[in-house]
Amino acid sequence: MIDDSEEIAHRHGGVRSAMADREGFHALMMCCLQIGETMGKITTPSYCEVLPVSLATALRNVIAHDYLGVSPEIIIDTLEINIPELKEKIEHIFEKL
Repeated sequence: MIDDSEEIAHRHGGVRSAMADREGFHALMMCCLQIGETMGKITTPSYCEVLPVSLATALRNVIAHDYLGVSPEIIIDTLEINIPELKEKIEHIFEKL
């Protein structure tokens, strides 16, 4: 889903442009929801220590229960700042495997 969100943003010329487009908005919201859903399944303590599992799950819950009430700016910040950081942490974990 991280790669998908990057591809969607790229196709629209950036996260902000994608969020301004109806289709891009829904696609990126679903990516964020799925990232949170997947991260909520992580139970390995060492992974939970380095990954923002509770934050991702909390965002997933907000999106799932108040979809149209979510501030686009929160999603934009998440996709531009937090998701790249998350991707880097996940890649680091996989490098150690």
